[in-house]
Amino acid sequence: MTTLPEANAKFAVDLFKVLATEHQCDNLVFSPVNLTAGLGLLAYASGCEQADQIEKVLHWDEVKECDKPRSRSLGHSTTRLRRAQEKVETCPRPRPRPEPTKPEATCPRPRPRPEPTKPEPTCPRPRPRPEPTRPEPTCPKPRPRPEPEQPKPCDKRRVIHRPAPCPEPEPEPRCPRRDVPCYECEEPEGIHTAFSKILATLNEPSSNYTLSFANKLYGNKDIAFIQKFLYCALKLYLTEVENADLHNAPEEVRRLINLWVEVQTHGKIKDLLPKDSFDCLAQLLLVNALYFKGQWEVKFDKELTEEAPFYPHHADEKECHSVQLMHRKGVYNAGTIDLCNVQVQVVEIPYKNNELTFVLLLPVDCNAEALEQLEDGLSHEHLLDLSCHLKAIEVDLAIPKFSSEKSIEANEYLNLLDLTDHEKADFSGATTTEGVALTQLVHDAAIEIDEEGGEEPEPVPCPKDRRPRREPVEIWADHPFLYYIVHNSTQSIIALGRFAKPE
Repeated sequence: MTTLPEANAKFAVDLFKVLATEHQCDNLVFSPVNLTAGLGLLAYASGCEQADQIEKVLHWDEVKECDKPRSRSLGHSTTRLRRAQEKVETCPRPRPRPEPTKPEATCPRPRPRPEPTKPEPTCPRPRPRPEPTRPEPTCPKPRPRPEPEQPKPCDKRRVIHRPAPCPEPEPEPRCPRRDVPCYECEEPEGIHTAFSKILATLNEPSSNYTLSFANKLYGNKDIAFIQKFLYCALKLYLTEVENADLHNAPEEVRRLINLWVEVQTHGKIKDLLPKDSFDCLAQLLLVNALYFKGQWEVKFDKELTEEAPFYPHHADEKECHSVQLMHRKGVYNAGTIDLCNVQVQVVEIPYKNNELTFVLLLPVDCNAEALEQLEDGLSHEHLLDLSCHLKAIEVDLAIPKFSSEKSIEANEYLNLLDLTDHEKADFSGATTTEGVALTQLVHDAAIEIDEEGGEEPEPVPCPKDRRPRREPVEIWADHPFLYYIVHNSTQSIIALGRFAKPE
């Protein structure tokens, strides 16, 4: 059975392979879970056939096909009914029972007459005594308050006028407001509702990491959005829907969109939409951006961070880049495993409270062929089940200190051409305006990896009779590698990328 995290991982691998082929020598990063939220919103806004196409790209159709408890129970009940009918046909008919013989009629005996009963003597009831009347309570008359003394013309005393007490505010009504409609977006077991719970969990504030979503759907001002869609887009996908003058003032709208995204991502994503990114014929524009920065469970010592060489692929032998390499020795879940016939060093670096994990995939061989073979054979099982092949060992770890950002037009890399066709697009779930098509789906992801994190734990003293410790395993990421960040409780892939060279 395919679950939502597995479907998210499958979609992540599919898109990563397309991006890796198009950008073989570049740094890559994108957010599978946030891009799934954007496509899920478009599926919710689409008609049946178009929604099926989007759900197939997201692998949501596999989740739906495997989750059919009602049809199974109906099949079992039909089988039981058929077996019961077969038993009825094969069982012998019961023998007819003989009719009961009626007894001869007999004359009824006369009933004995009851003897007359003598009435018992009754005593006269006593008359009820009248209850004493109590005097009604009388409230004492309030004493007259003395009138304030009026100052004389030559009296220098100051008269203090006390303000009247403020009236207590009326309590707010407990009943819901009738002017705000409440729509039922979907059945409780629907796939949009299930994914909205994942988004709600990811959107909870945390002091251990910063995870900011910047999602908004812009439509031209002549597009009439359905009120239910406006409500459900915010409830299910945390996405606002806004009308803008895309036809007459595209540059002004572009500037406002870039400013809004920059504020939402703490100034890390600037100029999301370049100049002339859309023309005056734009209709629907979906902005989908994410920023992440976390604190490690155990921080890296900044004094140990040093400039070191980095050896990128597809470069001259004499060419070498320098990078800030963070260094730490400690116990991590790590190991060297065979992935796609490539020996890969894998290490899990936890963030604070183990809420998220940074997973590093470093080919042992420092060549382009090994990395390409790893990228071609990567699967969703590798993203979700690598922990089963790792164990806690002492690691001498060194990874680059870097920040990565990548902006892509996702509609160009996905097999969803009908969404941008005015004749084939169907957004009847979002608007009553006909002929509306998607102009752009712009996705951007920005992450920061640095030394910040928790304090160094106190070392545990080793007993004297213990065997000598093994040398720590060296995992030095001084050549291109893959990485991803996973949210542990929901198993959602926050970011997936490739570090090919320092920027």
